[in-house]
This record gives sequence, structure tokens and C-alpha cells, in this order.
Amino acid sequence: MYLRRNLGYNACDIVVAGDSAGSNLTLALWQLVRAHNEPIGALILLSPWVDISYTRETWYSNANIDYLERENVDDPESSVRKLLGYSD
Repeated sequence: MYLRRNLGYNACDIVVAGDSAGSNLTLALWQLVRAHNEPIGALILLSPWVDISYTRETWYSNANIDYLERENVDDPESSVRKLLGYSD
């Protein structure tokens, strides 16, 4: 919104990109901008981490083709478990 309103950029010139958790932030920004009826030229999501709860079937069915190593969510020291506030 700032780029368009204050600096005069055209929506087609605004590209927002993110990798992994950054893709999640990209989507969050897009939702905010969309809620204000502002356009964005493009979003680029690289290996988006949008389900931090690991509850989707594709997390397991795509494990053998995902280029990122899957963290063991059951490990009590897992950063994901800490992020989600799990305690054992």
C-alpha cells in the first residue's frame, strides 16, 4: 500500500517473494493488502511452509520427493514443537 500510495508504483511492478516460512509471510502480506482492496503484481512462493502443524497428508505423501529434509515433529527438541507451544 505504501509503495502504491506514497511512492506511486504501479501494482504490476510490485512482486513479493518468500522461501519456506518467508512464503507464509508473503501470503500473510497478500491477505492484508487484499483486505484493503489493493493489488499486487505477483507473488512468488518457493517451497512454502504454510501448514506448520504438519497435519496435511501431503506432508507425508511427498516426503520422498521434497528437497528439504523433514524434521522429526515427534522429537521433544523439535523447533516446530517449540514454535507451536507443545510441551511434554
